[in-house]
Amino acid sequence: MRWSKGIYQVHSQTLRSAGVSNRCLTIIYMSKYIFITQVYPSDPAAVGQYFEDAAIRMGERAHDIIVYTADRDYDNPSIKYDATSRHPNVRIVRMPYSSFGKRTILHRLLGQVSFLLQVLVRLLFCSRPDGVVLTTIPATTGVFFLVAQFFRRFRYLYWVMDINPDQAVALGVFSRNSLPAKMLSWVNRHLVHGARRVVCLDSDMTRRLGDPKNVAIIPPWPLEGDLEIVSDVENPFIAEHDLEGKFVFMYSGNHSLVHPLTTLLDGIERMNRSDDCVFAFIGGGRGKAEVDARIEKLAVEHCSLKGGQKTPATSNQQPTTNNIISLPYQPLERIKYSLSAADVQVVSFGDEMRGIVHPCKFYAALAMGQPILLLGSKDSALGAIVMAEGIGWCVAHGDTEEMARLLESIVALPKDELIAMGARAKKLAIKRYSREHLCGEFCDVLEHAFSSSDEAS
Repeated sequence: MRWSKGIYQVHSQTLRSAGVSNRCLTIIYMSKYIFITQVYPSDPAAVGQYFEDAAIRMGERAHDIIVYTADRDYDNPSIKYDATSRHPNVRIVRMPYSSFGKRTILHRLLGQVSFLLQVLVRLLFCSRPDGVVLTTIPATTGVFFLVAQFFRRFRYLYWVMDINPDQAVALGVFSRNSLPAKMLSWVNRHLVHGARRVVCLDSDMTRRLGDPKNVAIIPPWPLEGDLEIVSDVENPFIAEHDLEGKFVFMYSGNHSLVHPLTTLLDGIERMNRSDDCVFAFIGGGRGKAEVDARIEKLAVEHCSLKGGQKTPATSNQQPTTNNIISLPYQPLERIKYSLSAADVQVVSFGDEMRGIVHPCKFYAALAMGQPILLLGSKDSALGAIVMAEGIGWCVAHGDTEEMARLLESIVALPKDELIAMGARAKKLAIKRYSREHLCGEFCDVLEHAFSSSDEAS
């Protein structure tokens, strides 16, 4: 028997008052769901953290959750994880040889194929669950799941976090008419059509998928467990990087090619920079090379102009600048310090990626109560929020002059205006985009997708 959230809460309260234990309640009300995700904590990748939030919340609702995931870190395969779970109703099954790192596309693909082949075997021979939750990351997940679906006919929820082959085509990995693109398009159409429910991150995604009738729009909630606001005087990150009294613009997270930073870097180069304004780029990814190259260029210029006179930059000089820093990903337990050091958070959203991806760092900035500088279109899903709520600024990609002007004007703003913007962002996060609200909504959709009443209808 399957129970909706409301029925479970009413009956569980009645049975608890009668002395029935939590363990007995779990047995009475439990439904079994399989979650498929190559990354899962302690891996810091955001996708895995969203899956863990949903898994734990479903476990708290007395469902039995089985997570199929990799046993090694996606970025660094030398790091191996055990199957320790943070909730008694969430069982983690880790697949060996499921990550070979991200050095090349081949290394990524080998890890994906190894992981998904093992998942396929388990799906073919496992006892039938009440439902399966799968996502679009990695892109080949759907191919293997459709093979299992051919034999087992699982009921499933499709969590669309990006759309392929659209992303690969936009990045020039292969053409729209290539065989991989056509195959992934076919797979995606079949998964959307056959899902009990499709969950998308914004309305642009739903339109790109053809506005399926079974869709629910749920943005990626802020990962609030790591988003504690720390005061300047208690923040070791500020002292470590000489940020006392500085105005800090921060881009934190994956420097992906789908979130280009060229316009921001051009604006930094053209603006009137001072030692009181710092730009911090924290994280990694293929796009980080552009950031580091620009920093080195500006550092050499800074060295050659030192003292107001041009001097040749010698080979033994260490490239440094006074107002741009580049740092690797921060450990999860230290993210609260790095994010708290920012006065303004930068979010980039490539125009060609509209409806294909959705930057989750936007919601982290809201939760931190910080104004947002959005590099992207004002009429995109995120741009509409920024402009309507008065929580930041939007600059179009390629508008370098406007970027330089805006950066200078933001630095010159009275502090109380920035504080008011941040307060509006925090209020918005609490009211509409909190983890409690959005994760709860996701679990409601998941329960309803596989409920008996939904099946009967």
